Amino acid sequence: MLRIARDLYPGLRFERDDAHLASTDLGGRGIAAIIARFSLIHVPPSGIPDVLAGWASRTSPGVVVAVAAQSTDEAGEVVEFDHAVAPAWRWHPDRLAESLAAAGFDEMWRTVSRPDTGYHRFPEVHLVSRRR
Repeated sequence: MLRIARDLYPGLRFERDDAHLASTDLGGRGIAAIIARFSLIHVPPSGIPDVLAGWASRTSPGVVVAVAAQSTDEAGEVVEFDHAVAPAWRWHPDRLAESLAAAGFDEMWRTVSRPDTGYHRFPEVHLVSRRR
């Protein structure tokens, strides 16, 4: 996906990093947006506040954050699940939005898709928020 983004938008800089964004040297430039597609699920729930606080400290008001994750229908819950690659957690959409809000990101919109008989075993949430 990075190659595609870089090919389509050569005037923009795209960086690959882990959820903490600690290894990215921005050379004095700010972060214009964060896309976290199915990556926060691998951060233990106790570590999410620090990750999101780190994002808030490295972004300016108005920066957009898009998060996608497997979710749960269990209100307010974070549920560990059997991911094929590494430990992972499914977040209830409201709980994910609350965590983002606590770090300074206001929800703009979300979608929740239902599981199907193919590749998607669980509901999935796509949540977009903006740094206040």
